[in-house]
Amino acid sequence: MSHTLPDLELSISRQPLFFGLVVLVNIGIRADSSQRDLTRSRAELNAVTYADHMKADIVRGIDITNLAKPLDIEKMKNTIKDICP
Repeated sequence: MSHTLPDLELSISRQPLFFGLVVLVNIGIRADSSQRDLTRSRAELNAVTYADHMKADIVRGIDITNLAKPLDIEKMKNTIKDICP
């Protein structure tokens, strides 16, 4: 099979183009992977932060409940009625 000079030059000139395309695709794949990892990390941090806030709210609610237990609710109602007739 004999190649003419223009065919050989055309095939040689396509090689850098093909190599460049492969490199660009590889960079794109790696960038997408890095972005997905970053998004996953942010989601995990958001979940942990949300859980910490929920825990703090529950503890705060328990503290308020424990504080209110010894109070006499009926006495408080009567006091409020006396203050605000």
